[in-house]
Amino acid sequence: DRSSPTNVVTWTVEPTRVYRLEVAETVTNNTEWVDSGLGVMLSGPNPTLTREVIETNATHQFFRAIAIVPLQP
Repeated sequence: DRSSPTNVVTWTVEPTRVYRLEVAETVTNNTEWVDSGLGVMLSGPNPTLTREVIETNATHQFFRAIAIVPLQP
């Protein structure tokens, strides 16, 4: 039993990228990844990015961070 319905996800980032966190219940060749609901995130000054994610009723949750090269003006 957990005292909080949240978990923390941390990943390494590059300052020239923005990130989107996706989630899935299983990981196979046919996995359908969906947006975690956190939107696009700036990397910031630190070498890692940490976000709190809400736990669902799923038995497992897998996360992946997608790096996006921002559009240049």
